[in-house]
Amino acid sequence: MFGIKERRELIAKLEEHRLGLMEIVATLDEKAGNTPLKPGDRSPKGQLLHVWETEHRYVWDWAKRARDEDSPDLSERDLGATGEAHLFEPANEMTLAMLVDHLNQERALTYRFIAETSDEEMDRVGRNTPFGDLTVHQFLKSLYRHDQMHQ
Repeated sequence: MFGIKERRELIAKLEEHRLGLMEIVATLDEKAGNTPLKPGDRSPKGQLLHVWETEHRYVWDWAKRARDEDSPDLSERDLGATGEAHLFEPANEMTLAMLVDHLNQERALTYRFIAETSDEEMDRVGRNTPFGDLTVHQFLKSLYRHDQMHQ
């Protein structure tokens, strides 16, 4: 059962892992932000765009539906024709500051979503995601894990 302890832990971990990601971003210049570590990888800017878009999708397309609908089927997803992840090359046209600003704005919306979601709603379930059946709380926990993965 979700409660005040879990809410505090969720917010603390969201802050901790985002801070870790932003500390790495602060070490990059624009050239490094455009350069993948190896061919076929996303550039650091592409990864930031991916983190931003993923947070939006997890909160507003999945967690919100799980909160507001009765056991919604969340199986519909667009992976592209090949099923492979996009490289997000358009991100290289953005500055690091722009991407960080977008990430900060999205995170502020996520915090608002958390504040507006009751403890009982945190336990509601969305079905058939790419990760199985998840509660609203589990969708939100995946955000800090995702930040950590991209560090």
